[in-house]
Amino acid sequence: MKDNKKLYMIIGTAIVIIIAILIGVNIYNSPQRRLQRLLDLGNTYLDNGQYEEAAITFEQAIAIDPRCVEAYAGGVEAYRNTNDTAGMTAFYNKALAAVDDLDEGVVTEKVEYIAQIYLAADDVYGFDQERVIETLEEGYRKTGENPRLRERLVVDYLEDAQEGEYEERLEIIDKLLELDGDNEEIKEELRELLTEYIGLLIEEGQYDKIEELTGRYDDTAREVIDQYVDEYIGRAQDLETAGSYEESMAIYDILLRLDGESDKVQAAVQDFLQGYIDILLQEGRYDEIRRLVDKYRALVPGMDFDAILAQIEAMEAEAARIAEEEERARQAAAQREAAQNATTQGQQSQFSSDEIPLFIQYREMTVFRTGVPLTWSDAQRAQYKAMWESLWGAGSWPMAD
Repeated sequence: MKDNKKLYMIIGTAIVIIIAILIGVNIYNSPQRRLQRLLDLGNTYLDNGQYEEAAITFEQAIAIDPRCVEAYAGGVEAYRNTNDTAGMTAFYNKALAAVDDLDEGVVTEKVEYIAQIYLAADDVYGFDQERVIETLEEGYRKTGENPRLRERLVVDYLEDAQEGEYEERLEIIDKLLELDGDNEEIKEELRELLTEYIGLLIEEGQYDKIEELTGRYDDTAREVIDQYVDEYIGRAQDLETAGSYEESMAIYDILLRLDGESDKVQAAVQDFLQGYIDILLQEGRYDEIRRLVDKYRALVPGMDFDAILAQIEAMEAEAARIAEEEERARQAAAQREAAQNATTQGQQSQFSSDEIPLFIQYREMTVFRTGVPLTWSDAQRAQYKAMWESLWGAGSWPMAD
């Protein structure tokens, strides 16, 4: 009986040991344990630079758990260091699809691994910058605006902002400002871009577009416009100094369209107009002044155009008075000349008809007569001489006294 009891105890102990062994084996070979062993082995391969072995190992881990984020992150890192471009692309696309299916809780828990996967986009899609950006943007949203992804997006956006149409580049800048509005590099990029763009818009006369940009980028756009205002005022003043008033005025017209309400522009335009109008006043170009008044009255409200018009009216009235006096003087002179001519004709009429031809002959003869017709009296002779010299000059009388 005792022997049977002892046998039963031995058998029971053996069964317990066997069960324990079986449980231990099962635990050791459980999917979770096998997965962890593969992850550890894959990371060891990575550390040793055995990238192909690492890639294979992480693929085996994924076969056990297709949602294992660590395996995808390790596999991406392994493939990035191999020459298997096709394998890398295929594995990466599979990794993105797996990450996309993860619920929010897993994403929060594994966010650093997920960010690492998305950050590999540059290496995988480097030939397609648009796809790189799209992948990084997706990762940034998926990870709840991960700082590492934000930094990479800033770098790639800044690179993209160097080329393309101005509006396309500004759209990229908008994204950059949304990502990191306090970044000084982004602000400087915006400033340089607006300087180029606004300069072009000024040349094309697109002031409505400039106003729109001012509304979008406020302080930065104002800085750029202030730079152009200073530059254009300098140009206009140089032209004014050189006497090129029409060209100078054309630049001030640009300034009024660009930033017409600023005190700086208003003061510069008023100084120019006052100087130009003073010159026109001196030249008597009153109609030109009136044209300027009509053009700038609404644009330069601080200038007293009414006083200028009153000055013109006073100067025109004075000019009319002087002209009237000159006309009266001219008429008086004409009347005096007519009276003098009448006196001369009266003197000529004292000679008889047969004496006048003889008088004319004296001027045309080569040898002058030496006598005076007996019919002339001394008074007639004196009158004859006076008339002769009035016609042909003093001392021209050809006969001896």
